[in-house]
Parts: sequence; structure tokens; C-alpha cells
Amino acid sequence: MVDRVGLQLDNYRHNLPAQLTPLIGREQEVTAVDTLLRHPEVRLLTLMGPGGVGKTRLGLEVAAELLDDYPDGVCFVPLATISDPELVVPTIAQVLGIKEAGEQPVANLLQASLQDKCLLLLLDNFEQVTAAAPRLADLLADCPQLKILVTSRAVLHIRGEHEFLVPPLALPDLTRLPESESLLQYAAVALFLHCARAARPHPYHRRDLRAPGWATSRHRTGSGTHQTAAPAGAPGTFGTSLAGVDKRST
Repeated sequence: MVDRVGLQLDNYRHNLPAQLTPLIGREQEVTAVDTLLRHPEVRLLTLMGPGGVGKTRLGLEVAAELLDDYPDGVCFVPLATISDPELVVPTIAQVLGIKEAGEQPVANLLQASLQDKCLLLLLDNFEQVTAAAPRLADLLADCPQLKILVTSRAVLHIRGEHEFLVPPLALPDLTRLPESESLLQYAAVALFLHCARAARPHPYHRRDLRAPGWATSRHRTGSGTHQTAAPAGAPGTFGTSLAGVDKRST
């Protein structure tokens, strides 16, 4: 997801990947996380929630909103492909363009590089490397202007951590649907229609949301029971689970 590995902070203020779709239904969460990160005492904030709830997309939106707050840059570090906690610090250093020099540990090089930087690190998918969390505490202790925003399915359980639970998008009761105009007020429905229109150039009309041709069903996944809504007769790949529809925004 990183377009430019080896970010040079002297030349670029961020390496956030471009987003091809708008962020729908997360205005309150963006404002809340922005506000938290602007508190001086909040230096480590974990966006927590189940897989697919939209943590990454929310984190990227917040990071983009805060670009002006960090003169030395905002750095996005994806960790989804890493399972060894010992690789977290070298990966951060690599994205920042910090190269090993002689026998000096990379952790020391990273600390020296960030010591005087006013920088935001966005560490994505930290849940499989939570054993590396104490290294983040060390960095924050040594680098007084550094802040870290983490996305994870689990809390880090380290001193100074603040947690923000990312909720699923709001959706209506599919057994008692309100009028079509009211349905569009639900973020999950709005995102569903956005994805449907992207998949089909000739989108379904709003009034079709309550039409008899719309089918609903329940299915179980590893994270629980979800309700699904899709136009009757639509291909199986088109039906989208409204309970998890914000996966499309990650």
C-alpha cells in the first residue's frame, strides 16, 4: 500500500496512499480521533475493532486531516505482512528511509532520527505483532514530539496507550425498513449504494430499496450473525452484508 518506500522526510511530508473512494459515514469518528490526537497528553492512540470494520480507512483519513499539525511529516507503515515482532522497528526505519550504519542497532538509529522530529506515525495492522508494543513506548519516551496512531484488533497494553473503539456503520432493521429517503440516512446503506453504483454503471433507483425485489437473509461468519440485503436475482458477488459493508471502505 505504500507508494514510496524509503520516505525522505526532508523532501516529503507524508506517504499516505491515495484513496479511490470517499469515506462515508465516519464524520463523527474522524472528529473524535482528531480531537484526541490534538491533546498533548495523547501520544499513543489505538484504533481498535474487528477486522473489516474500517480502522485503516479511518486512520488514513485522520492522518490526512492532521498533516498541518506535523511539520516533519506523517508516515504510514503497513504491518499486515509482518508476523515477527522483531521486524517492526526495522520496517518503520525502512519506510522512513533510515539505513543501518555499521554495528549500531537500527532501534538506536531510529530513535536518533526521530528525537527532534514533530512526526505522526500511523502503524497499520498491529495485532499480530503486539509483542513489539514496548518498543513503541521506548520511542515515545525518547522522542518527545512523536505521536503514534495504531490500528489493531487488540489493545497494546502499554503505559500511555489511549483506546478508541471503531464501531460498525449504522444500519436499519432489515425486517422493518423505513421509507427510502430515511434509509439513505444510514451510513451502511449509503456505502452499500456507493459500492453498488461502482459495480454496476446503471445503479438501482432509491425507491428500489423498499421494493419487493430486495431480498434479505441472515448468515453466520466468524464474527457473528449478519444480515444481507441485495436486489433479488443479483449475482452472488453483488450482494453485500450491510453489517460488514464498511469493509469496502478499508
